[in-house]
Amino acid sequence: MDIRMPQMDGVEATRQIKAYNSDIVVIILTTFDEDDYIIKAMTYGASGYLLKDIGREKLIQAIRDSLSGNIILPGAVAAKITNRLVEDNKNRHRDVSQRTMSLGISIEDFKPRELEIIEWMVQGKDNREIAEALYLSLGTVKNYVSQIYMKLEVANRANAIIALKK
Repeated sequence: MDIRMPQMDGVEATRQIKAYNSDIVVIILTTFDEDDYIIKAMTYGASGYLLKDIGREKLIQAIRDSLSGNIILPGAVAAKITNRLVEDNKNRHRDVSQRTMSLGISIEDFKPRELEIIEWMVQGKDNREIAEALYLSLGTVKNYVSQIYMKLEVANRANAIIALKK
C-alpha cells in the first residue's frame, strides 16, 4: 500500500481494508516517513511500514514475516514511533503537572501509576476501561482512584475531573 494515491490515501485505505477483513495483511511501502502517517497506519492495522529504498531481498523477507504475523518496522521508522510516544507521554505528564499545580498540589504527591490513571480519567475512561488499558485488576484501579480522590480532596469522579481540568 502506498501513502499517496489518487482517490484515497493509503492510511485511509488501510483502515477500510482492515475494517472489512482484519485478516488481510497490509504493508505500507512508501517514500513518506512522517510521524503522523506512520502512527495512523500502524493504529489502523498495517502489519508494517517500509520505505521504498528497501532492498529486494529485505522486501521479500518483510512480506514473509508479515504473513507469519510479525510487525515489520525498519529501525528508523521504529525510532520515529518511539520518539513520538515518548514526547506524547511527556506532554501528558506536563498537562497533569500543570493541572495539579493549579490546585495547590504537586505532581510529586502522586505515584507514577496514579498519574497514568489521572490521564485516563481526564479522557473520560471508566475504571473498567482503565483496568483493561493498563492491565490491572478492577479492584486495583478502584484503590488508585480512591487515593486520587483523597489527594484532590474530592468525593467523586465528576469532581475529580472538574478539578483536574481547571
